[in-house]
Amino acid sequence: MEDESMLTVASIDADRVHLRKGRDDDAEGLIETQTAGEVRRFLGGPRPEADVRAAVAAVGAATLLAADGCYVVADKKLM
Repeated sequence: MEDESMLTVASIDADRVHLRKGRDDDAEGLIETQTAGEVRRFLGGPRPEADVRAAVAAVGAATLLAADGCYVVADKKLM
């Protein structure tokens, strides 16, 4: 049976941040987070940049960030 409690809305607004689904122009941010040791410390460590860039080039950042419950945090001041 599928878990019906998964968050699948397109965006979520709060006072200081906006959560939205990923777009292809999020590629550099995705690469930055996937290759950062402090971000991936408890997730198996940083991924090699060439591997992440190849994955992004193959399918696009939007596809890699399309999973249910996966959101990009956007600063409202920069919107």
